[in-house]
Amino acid sequence: MSGPYDDIIHLDRPVSKRHRPMERSKRAAQFAPFAALTGYEDCISEASRFVDKPLDLDEQALEELNQRLSDALSDPNCHVCLTIFRADPLKEGGVTEKVIGQIKKFNEYTGVITLQSGLKIAAQHIRAIEILKTPEE
Repeated sequence: MSGPYDDIIHLDRPVSKRHRPMERSKRAAQFAPFAALTGYEDCISEASRFVDKPLDLDEQALEELNQRLSDALSDPNCHVCLTIFRADPLKEGGVTEKVIGQIKKFNEYTGVITLQSGLKIAAQHIRAIEILKTPEE
Protein backbone atom coordinates (compact mmCIF):
# COMPACT_ATOMS: atom_id res chain seq x y z
CA MET A 1 0.00 0.00 0.00
CA SER A 2 1.15 3.44 -0.73
CA GLY A 3 -0.24 6.60 0.80
CA PRO A 4 0.19 10.31 0.42
CA TYR A 5 2.68 10.54 3.38
CA ASP A 6 4.83 7.49 2.74
CA ASP A 7 7.83 9.66 1.87
CA ILE A 8 7.90 11.39 5.32
CA ILE A 9 6.24 8.96 7.70
CA HIS A 10 9.48 7.29 8.81
CA LEU A 11 11.62 10.41 9.14
CA ASP A 12 12.82 11.70 12.53
CA ARG A 13 11.13 14.78 13.89
CA PRO A 14 12.86 18.07 13.09
CA VAL A 15 15.33 19.35 15.70
CA SER A 16 16.35 23.00 15.77
CA LYS A 17 20.03 23.82 15.43
CA ARG A 18 19.53 27.15 17.24
CA HIS A 19 17.30 26.23 20.21
CA ARG A 20 17.56 23.52 22.83
CA PRO A 21 14.59 21.18 23.13
CA MET A 22 11.99 22.36 25.65
CA GLU A 23 11.75 20.48 28.95
CA ARG A 24 8.82 18.09 29.23
CA SER A 25 7.33 19.95 32.21
CA LYS A 26 7.27 23.22 30.25
CA ARG A 27 5.84 21.52 27.18
CA ALA A 28 3.03 20.13 29.30
CA ALA A 29 2.09 23.66 30.40
CA GLN A 30 1.14 24.48 26.82
CA PHE A 31 -1.69 22.00 27.07
CA ALA A 32 -3.04 23.16 30.46
CA PRO A 33 -6.80 23.67 30.68
CA PHE A 34 -8.13 26.96 29.36
CA ALA A 35 -10.68 28.91 31.44
CA ALA A 36 -13.03 30.08 28.71
CA LEU A 37 -15.61 31.39 31.19
CA THR A 38 -13.45 33.78 33.19
CA GLY A 39 -15.67 35.65 35.69
CA TYR A 40 -18.57 33.23 35.33
CA GLU A 41 -18.39 32.15 38.99
CA ASP A 42 -18.43 35.81 40.10
CA CYS A 43 -21.53 36.49 38.00
CA ILE A 44 -23.32 33.47 39.42
CA SER A 45 -22.51 34.40 43.04
CA GLU A 46 -23.62 38.02 42.43
CA ALA A 47 -26.89 36.87 40.87
CA SER A 48 -27.59 34.54 43.78
CA ARG A 49 -26.85 37.21 46.42
CA PHE A 50 -30.05 38.02 48.33
CA VAL A 51 -31.36 41.58 48.56
CA ASP A 52 -34.51 42.95 50.20
CA LYS A 53 -37.12 44.95 48.38
CA PRO A 54 -37.72 48.47 49.67
CA LEU A 55 -40.89 48.83 51.71
CA ASP A 56 -43.15 51.74 50.91
CA LEU A 57 -44.72 53.20 54.04
CA ASP A 58 -48.36 54.25 54.15
CA GLU A 59 -49.58 57.62 55.50
CA GLN A 60 -50.16 56.31 59.02
CA ALA A 61 -46.65 54.85 59.26
CA LEU A 62 -45.16 58.12 57.96
CA GLU A 63 -47.07 60.13 60.57
CA GLU A 64 -45.82 57.79 63.30
CA LEU A 65 -42.23 58.18 62.05
CA ASN A 66 -42.58 61.97 62.04
CA GLN A 67 -43.92 61.93 65.61
CA ARG A 68 -41.10 59.71 66.85
CA LEU A 69 -38.51 61.85 65.09
CA SER A 70 -40.03 64.94 66.69
CA ASP A 71 -39.90 63.24 70.12
CA ALA A 72 -36.27 62.24 69.58
CA LEU A 73 -35.29 65.74 68.49
CA SER A 74 -36.97 67.30 71.54
CA ASP A 75 -34.66 65.37 73.90
CA PRO A 76 -30.99 66.04 73.03
CA ASN A 77 -29.76 63.18 75.26
CA CYS A 78 -32.01 60.49 73.83
CA HIS A 79 -30.60 57.53 71.92
CA VAL A 80 -32.49 56.04 69.01
CA CYS A 81 -32.48 52.80 67.07
CA LEU A 82 -33.14 53.57 63.40
CA THR A 83 -34.21 50.83 61.03
CA ILE A 84 -32.97 51.97 57.64
CA PHE A 85 -32.95 50.63 54.10
CA ARG A 86 -29.66 50.86 52.21
CA ALA A 87 -29.92 50.48 48.45
CA ASP A 88 -27.56 48.00 46.82
CA PRO A 89 -25.24 49.71 44.32
CA LEU A 90 -25.03 46.65 42.04
CA LYS A 91 -28.60 45.44 41.70
CA GLU A 92 -32.18 46.37 42.42
CA GLY A 93 -33.05 46.13 46.11
CA GLY A 94 -30.90 46.52 49.16
CA VAL A 95 -30.53 45.60 52.80
CA THR A 96 -32.46 46.58 55.91
CA GLU A 97 -30.28 47.28 58.94
CA LYS A 98 -30.43 48.89 62.36
CA VAL A 99 -28.30 51.83 63.47
CA ILE A 100 -28.11 52.97 67.09
CA GLY A 101 -26.96 56.44 68.00
CA GLN A 102 -27.77 59.94 69.16
CA ILE A 103 -29.26 62.45 66.75
CA LYS A 104 -26.98 65.46 66.39
CA LYS A 105 -29.11 67.45 63.96
CA PHE A 106 -31.90 67.17 61.42
CA ASN A 107 -31.89 69.28 58.26
CA GLU A 108 -35.54 69.80 57.35
CA TYR A 109 -34.66 71.23 53.94
CA THR A 110 -32.61 68.23 52.72
CA GLY A 111 -34.26 65.65 54.98
CA VAL A 112 -30.94 64.38 56.31
CA ILE A 113 -30.41 63.19 59.88
CA THR A 114 -26.87 63.45 61.23
CA LEU A 115 -25.91 61.24 64.17
CA GLN A 116 -23.26 62.08 66.78
CA SER A 117 -20.98 59.53 65.10
CA GLY A 118 -21.09 61.61 61.89
CA LEU A 119 -23.24 59.14 59.98
CA LYS A 120 -25.74 60.89 57.71
CA ILE A 121 -29.02 59.18 56.90
CA ALA A 122 -31.66 60.42 54.47
CA ALA A 123 -35.05 60.48 56.18
CA GLN A 124 -36.61 58.74 53.17
CA HIS A 125 -34.52 55.62 53.97
CA ILE A 126 -35.79 55.33 57.55
CA ARG A 127 -38.36 52.59 58.06
CA ALA A 128 -38.71 52.72 61.87
CA ILE A 129 -37.53 54.79 64.83
CA GLU A 130 -37.30 53.34 68.32
CA ILE A 131 -36.47 55.67 71.19
CA LEU A 132 -34.15 53.91 73.63
CA LYS A 133 -34.26 54.53 77.34
CA THR A 134 -31.24 56.36 78.70
CA PRO A 135 -30.06 55.95 82.28
CA GLU A 136 -31.05 58.83 84.57
CA GLU A 137 -28.15 60.94 85.77
